[in-house]
Parts: sequence; structure tokens; C-alpha cells
Amino acid sequence: MSNRCHRPLSVLSAVILISGLPLMVSLVQAAQVQVSWTAPTTNANGSPLTDLGGYRVHYGTSAGQYSTTLDAGIATQVVIAGLAEGQTYYITVTAYDTSQNESTYATEVAYTVPMPPGDTTPPTVGTSSVADGAINVDPNTTLTVAFSEAMDASTLNATTVQLRDPSSALIAASVTYNASTKTVSLEPASPLAANTAYTLTIIGAKDQAGNALANFSLGFMTAPAPPPVCPCSLWASTDLPQVAAVSDTRALELGLKFQATVAGEITGVRFYKGSGNTGTHQAKLWDRTGTLLKSVTYSGETSTGWQQMLFSSPVTIQANTTYVISYFAPDGHNATTENYFITARTKGPLIGLADGTDGPNGVYHIGSSAFPTDTWHQNSYWVDVIFMPN
Repeated sequence: MSNRCHRPLSVLSAVILISGLPLMVSLVQAAQVQVSWTAPTTNANGSPLTDLGGYRVHYGTSAGQYSTTLDAGIATQVVIAGLAEGQTYYITVTAYDTSQNESTYATEVAYTVPMPPGDTTPPTVGTSSVADGAINVDPNTTLTVAFSEAMDASTLNATTVQLRDPSSALIAASVTYNASTKTVSLEPASPLAANTAYTLTIIGAKDQAGNALANFSLGFMTAPAPPPVCPCSLWASTDLPQVAAVSDTRALELGLKFQATVAGEITGVRFYKGSGNTGTHQAKLWDRTGTLLKSVTYSGETSTGWQQMLFSSPVTIQANTTYVISYFAPDGHNATTENYFITARTKGPLIGLADGTDGPNGVYHIGSSAFPTDTWHQNSYWVDVIFMPN
């Protein structure tokens, strides 16, 4: 030290021996170490040490360069606090007498403060927006799962977080992670099917220390579809045919094969009327074999557009059973759309069957009012029912 006179004491013995013992450095707790030594009893020249004033501990982060000095007094140990974990420190000791004469530095010791133990605790799932086994879940729901700790966002994606239907088909969805709430969200690209079981899985997710989340899954059932707003029909009043009135003037019975997904009642009949479709129109409801169930004669028609007539009393029909609704156009000029029933027409609980589901669809009979069985190009002749579910 520039203001001190250094004289040799036995504290400066080789290999930092103080009375024959090396300087000891040990970890007290995080970022704190204890330095200890044995008090010397003689001066370097061998004479008895009678005027020991105390000790100073010197340390720094470079060998031989000590940026900090602690005066230990006459204690033979001192705690150094505020050290950086993972940093190497170089430590030495000097002794001074009652006249403040200080020895030269003892041989320094290098000590690296250990890092704290790594995080080895795997993350767990805390809460989820949908409980395992839940029923009546909104098909428009966004699924969320919260974790017990911060997660590695790169391990939460569409590969590790998935939703599948009962056939294990993957549901298209976007996956996002909110670091502030430690929550992952899965938002399906479109509403889920009603009354259907789904399974959410998280496989391969990790926390920020690399600890893996145990494979997680939960199953739930979406809510049934809400009951339709009825009376129901396959076409709205704004739906229009490709051709409002064909040029054919032959008398025709024009029909549609349909089913309802629930039991209920047919209360009436509708058909689209184009220019020239004149005469008395009569509508009929048949079973699939041609048994007549009900008929009604139209009155009070408009010149064109959708025409509607109620039966004198409703006709009960069974779910998932084929029926035929038809009307008789005595002067032809009926409405039509070709190739309409290549696919089914579905509206609420009603299904206009696709051609081939239960024989042909878009059926007709030429010349008189009778059960229609002929077909041409899967045409729709724009005849419809009025249905009320039970």
C-alpha cells in the first residue's frame, strides 16, 4: 500500500500459509464467500509476533489486481458479499501491526462463485378454459390452457398443440402463446361441429429451462345444434330458379324427394310459379312408395313467384325417412334448375336428397296428376314443404 510500510510477517509464508495453514475460501450462500486463515504467532524473521494490529483481505476479478479491500480487524475470517455468480475472484490477505506496518501480499487464491442450481422442475398445467370431460361446449370457443411457469414459446405451436375430432382428423387452428399470462390459446379456423367429441393435446412443450411438460390431453363435447327456427322450408322467398318458366306446355306432376332429421309435421306446400304456369294447381304429399298421404288445391295465387298453401291438417312424418312432395302444373311452363340435385340441399332439419341417395331426385310424371318417378338431369322443379319439428 502506498501509505503503509510493509514488513514481512509469517502470514506471508509460501502458498499463503498462515501458521502453516492455507487460506480457506468457502461459499456461505448465493453471491457470498467466507475467507479464513490461522493467526500468525511470529514475524518473518522468526521473532515472536507481539504487535499484530489486524488483517486486510484484498480481492478483484483480475489476477494480482485487487479493486476491493476489507479490514477484518483481528478476526481470522471475513465474509465477502455481493459477488457475481459465475465470476472468478482473486483473493489474498495481508497483516499489519499496531504501527500500521503492513506485510506484502500472501499468495493469492482464485475462486469462482458457483452458479445457482439449474431449474429442474417440469412445468404443469394450471387451468384450462374447458374442463376435461366437459359437455355443451360452444362450437365457437377458443381453447386456452395456463401453465405453472413461463414456457418456451417456440415449443407451443400447431405441431405441439393440436385439436382432433373423433376420427383423429386434425382441426385447422391457430396457436398463440401469451407470455404475461403463461397461457396458450388454440382458435379453430371455423366453428366446430355441433354435438361432437374433440380432444385437445399438448405434446412436446417445454419451460424456459428446457424441462418438458408431461403429455397433456383433455376431451370435451360440443353443444348440440340449436333447434331450428320453424316453420322450415328448403328455400327462402329470395331463392329463385335458373329458369322461371320453361317453354314446355305439357301437363306435369313435379316432385321433390326429401327427409327431415327430426320427426315433425308437414303443414303445407310451396312452389315457384313463372309466367304461363296457369290452371288449377294441386299439391300432394306421398310416402316413398307412392302412397298418397295428403293433398290440397291451391287458391288465391299470385301471377308469379312463390305460392304457398296449407293442408287442412298437418301430416306427421318420421325422422330420416324419405317422402315426396309434388304439385300438378296442368299447363306446363314450370320452373327448373338443371343438375341441382348433384348435391343435397340442406336447410335446418330439412334435406332435399342428392340424386342417388334414395333413387333419383327431381322427379316428374307427364300427362296427369300421379306419383312422379321419372327424372331428368337431377333437376329441381322448385317444389318445397312447410315443416314444423315436434
